Amino acid sequence: MKSSIKVLLSLLLITSQLTLTQPSSAATFNGLPNSKLTPGVANPSVTQKNIGSTICVVGYTKTIRPPASYTTGIKRKQLAAGYNLNGDLSTADYEEDHLIPLEIGGHPAAVGNLWPEPWAGNYGARVKDKLENKLHLLICARQITLAAAQAVFKTNWIAGYKKYVGALPGGATVPSNGVAPTMSSGSTPASPAPAASAAPDTSSVIHPGSFCAPEGSQGISAAGVAYTCKSSPTDSRNRWRK
Repeated sequence: MKSSIKVLLSLLLITSQLTLTQPSSAATFNGLPNSKLTPGVANPSVTQKNIGSTICVVGYTKTIRPPASYTTGIKRKQLAAGYNLNGDLSTADYEEDHLIPLEIGGHPAAVGNLWPEPWAGNYGARVKDKLENKLHLLICARQITLAAAQAVFKTNWIAGYKKYVGALPGGATVPSNGVAPTMSSGSTPASPAPAASAAPDTSSVIHPGSFCAPEGSQGISAAGVAYTCKSSPTDSRNRWRK
């Protein structure tokens, strides 16, 4: 198994070397990747039927996460090819992020699912992490499908953040067309067009204490508190409990 993984990573690295040699002005300022270079690639080994034995298992992503030596190599090539913000080529300023997160069933090694996402700003990598965690909980609580959650990241994760998490930091707005504009190094981008705020999704919240299934599922209350579907020493029935 380990040898096959090494072969796969080697082949993908060769592919990345071929596809990243063409210069591309692909820097973004609104938090979205260049959709032509990073369309998002799902992991075919993760399906709606097996989420209980894959992404919903604690520690699962550690078993498939590619080594830093692989992702950092791709990051350097992407930055050098023009996939950067205002000409910034410092690898420390970016996270080589999976557009479709591993915990949402994203492909761990496909170049089309990896992009140099800036840490800084209202649309930085840490902001996206909050949405990743929220949708992972909703998937494992069977309150959103795997495909629907993956579509959030493939189309416009910032719009998804406003829908499932809440207001963006610093009053940032959602790009209205869901397409990341491109700009050459040093150019000054136009401000993204504002969009109407999406109402928080209240259809998928759980009710603490109510009956649930299957055991071990995770959910979020209206107050944003995480709960687990489980029994207790005094009650053998599965309910949403802290």
